[in-house]
Amino acid sequence: MEISTEQRERFEFTFNYPTNENMRRLTPVEFERFIYYLFERDGLYHPVLVGGPDDGGVDIELHSREVAPPRLSGLAQCKRLLTDAVTPIQLAQLIVAAQNAKADRRYCFATSRYTPAAYAYARNNEVNLFTCADIRFWVQDIRRRESLRSVAPMLPDMSNMPIPIICISNNKGGVGKTTITGNLAAALVAEHGDVLVIDADPQGDLTLWLSAQGRSQPQLSLYGVLVHEIPIRPLIQRTVESGVWILPSSRDMHEMPNTMNQWTLARRLAHALANLPLSDPPIRCILLDTPPALSTLTRSALLAATHLLLPLEYDMFSREGLVEFLGFVEQTEAMHQKRPVQILGGVATKVDMRFKWGFNYREKFNIGNHSRLLKSGLTEADFWCGVLRDRGDFQKAQGENKSVLQFARNSDAAKDVLKLAREVVRRVPTFAHADA
Repeated sequence: MEISTEQRERFEFTFNYPTNENMRRLTPVEFERFIYYLFERDGLYHPVLVGGPDDGGVDIELHSREVAPPRLSGLAQCKRLLTDAVTPIQLAQLIVAAQNAKADRRYCFATSRYTPAAYAYARNNEVNLFTCADIRFWVQDIRRRESLRSVAPMLPDMSNMPIPIICISNNKGGVGKTTITGNLAAALVAEHGDVLVIDADPQGDLTLWLSAQGRSQPQLSLYGVLVHEIPIRPLIQRTVESGVWILPSSRDMHEMPNTMNQWTLARRLAHALANLPLSDPPIRCILLDTPPALSTLTRSALLAATHLLLPLEYDMFSREGLVEFLGFVEQTEAMHQKRPVQILGGVATKVDMRFKWGFNYREKFNIGNHSRLLKSGLTEADFWCGVLRDRGDFQKAQGENKSVLQFARNSDAAKDVLKLAREVVRRVPTFAHADA
């Protein structure tokens, strides 16, 4: 597709001032070409206009600019619907046209809005919907990455990320880090859009639970990002949970090459996330699952995170481990001169309400006034942001490769997860900004 100099100037103006009014001033043909312009400027794909069915939109073939598996290139079906609310019937026409063209990427762009039924239909059929607000988010994301490419490769300021990156970590094993990561992701999808989970634990339990493809080869996992500096986007996979994507783990992460500079290695995930396109798929939150160790992988996750969630089991080892872990957090931030990560609070796990101490976990679990907690504004009174009762549905859901919401949505376990998700959203202002 050829874009004239005059059109490019107009698109540059719309890119710099992406208001609803400016986007609606574009004619249907101009709007179509503006979407092409965004794909071109995004840098991830090389877009090529191709012929297709007359479905009221445009077909753009996307070729990945990166060394990526074949599944990352395909045909993007775009509709231009400038005034009326988009309905499921119109989305069905898009899906039929995409299937006939063997497209593996489906989009619908509109400067107006979508009906609630259209949103539900799109999610069930894996269609990404974009309104003016989503296009503005896309523009903001492109600007962020263009700005990063123009500065020296120091540790990026992750507080500038337009979405929250939540590290779920504790140096004690078996406290529910993986259970929280997978189920919290599923709970956040319904209200806030797609979620990317990153399995930084070499054991790979999160990958085995959620990944439709099982274990991955080292170069197609987080190992490839850390050791070979492969961009994240080509490596993320769909999961068994709609709207949840995963950067899988690899057992090779147990042994990173000894020749690598550990200082540089710890920073690579932060750089990779800072350069991650957030529009395709439309990622609105990232969750990091970490290993039960004070290791380079845990340090890497902390440097990449904007927020920290602390799973804690009711026992003396969790209490002692928390003090040790918070010291590790302070040491990591000081060593790398990172802006302090915001600690959201603790999640009490495996709480047994059959016993008196189960009801009194808040009072009995004396966390003390640790300096790192106070730096995040947390006190004993507001430390806890969730509790997961000891319920077998968590294990049963994992055994069937489902989230507990998908397995038993009305169960106590699902209610605890949904309540935790609401509290996390309340404590993370970035969610409100991303949804605006």
